[in-house]
Amino acid sequence: MNQVSSKIRELIEYLKYHTKCYDEGHPEISDVEWDRHYFELQRLEHEYSIYFNDSPTQSISYEVVNSLEKVVHNHDMLSLEKTKALNEVKDFLGNVPYLAMCKMDGLTCSLKYENGCLISAETRGNGKVGENILHNAKVIPSIPKQIPYTGILVIDGEIICTKEDFKEFENEYANPRNFASGSIRLLDSNECSKRKLRFVAWDVIEGLEDSDFLTDKFVTLSEFGFTIVPYYAYNDCEEEINKLALEAEKLYYPIDGIVFKFDDVEYGRSLGQTSHHFKNALAFKFADDTVKSYLTGIDWTMGRTGVLTPVAEFNEIELEGSTVSRASLHNLSVLWDVLGEKPYQGQEVDVFKANMIIPQIKSAVQYEELDDTIKVEFFEIPSVCPICGEPTVQKTDLFSTFLICENPSCEGKLINKLDHFCGKKGLDIKGLSKATLEKLIDWGWVSNYTSLFTLKDYRSEWIKKPGFGEKSVDKILTAIEAASNTEFHQYLSSLGIPLIGSTASKELVKVFYFILFL
Repeated sequence: MNQVSSKIRELIEYLKYHTKCYDEGHPEISDVEWDRHYFELQRLEHEYSIYFNDSPTQSISYEVVNSLEKVVHNHDMLSLEKTKALNEVKDFLGNVPYLAMCKMDGLTCSLKYENGCLISAETRGNGKVGENILHNAKVIPSIPKQIPYTGILVIDGEIICTKEDFKEFENEYANPRNFASGSIRLLDSNECSKRKLRFVAWDVIEGLEDSDFLTDKFVTLSEFGFTIVPYYAYNDCEEEINKLALEAEKLYYPIDGIVFKFDDVEYGRSLGQTSHHFKNALAFKFADDTVKSYLTGIDWTMGRTGVLTPVAEFNEIELEGSTVSRASLHNLSVLWDVLGEKPYQGQEVDVFKANMIIPQIKSAVQYEELDDTIKVEFFEIPSVCPICGEPTVQKTDLFSTFLICENPSCEGKLINKLDHFCGKKGLDIKGLSKATLEKLIDWGWVSNYTSLFTLKDYRSEWIKKPGFGEKSVDKILTAIEAASNTEFHQYLSSLGIPLIGSTASKELVKVFYFILFL
């Protein structure tokens, strides 16, 4: 087999050399001679199932698509549970064998092979539905077009651009992740081929059933020609974090943490999943970068239960590849803990992105730290609701203090309840945006959940309102009618009951269905 592999390698190099000569305008062999060697290479590859990524037989013609097709995944592509506490990682792992892997900072992608041929490539999207990027996957050198495997093989991994390769494009993009995400979505595969993207595999979803452990599956993938995520098997998690960080730096890989995943595939699957993440893995996140800014205001937003949430507003800054100017302070306790009891105009704040996503204020220069001669304007806690004008109250539970509007008729409560009820996490009624709901409330047509289902009575008036018409109104009414036939677990989740989300509602329905029909 080694002799065959060497012969294949020899033919590849021969053809690559003479292709280069041809492209430069000084061919050294005839087209007939080139074809003879090409067909011999093709025969050996097929007969012995040996394929190299740089083989001329693996070259794919460039393709241009009109748009990226939406595709429903054949498996859930969920997020990861995250922590920054090493003790939580140790508690999670226990004494069960695991892998420590670099958490690649790119775009998650799933590849599917059937009888050795690459037949699909999909972005993660929302975890259920992604985009078809097969035309671009075919031009990424680290994605084999054919592999010596019969049956179905599904591989999850990351589309990345290394820090070294990104230097060529850093004047056009904020960071390697944004660059990889934008490049893989290009409609022209010829243009994508110039972007120096790479695919790094980090999981096998289907196939390689002879292997019970992820480590064994990685060995096989490597033999097929895939680049495998840097990893270490079951040693010391603290040591592995440091070693993997150094290895990623050496390879110029963009990473934002370390993933700890159980090596035994069936054991991992037995742990199950939530609607957000699988329970077989935990991501350890590195400390976040902070950027200084200055407080310009505190906005108060109303929730479904009447709780007023303070939101810090500050001078616009660039943070982790995006522009931010607001960060939630969650409640009064957090506000006081971060900004102090005397937040003020121009207060210096350190902003970071929790889990690389959500802007948060880490610390601030307290008023007491300022020079006595500096005059400032303080931000007061509202004594009345900014929406309805009724008095606010401060309430403390075991851990935190909240600012609350107790007016049961406050429009702010109603609009947020209805927005959740009609939104994607509720009944998903298309067309009933928050702005539309606000108008319906103002017109006096909506005052609670059930009144939504009587809106058809106002059709003749509604179609005459500015910004609406027969088509748009009828679409909304059709969507409302469809929502009236929803499954009970979805209705239960739409009510916004604390701790009762989509997963909990499904479990509750299962239990009560069993009790009712026992």
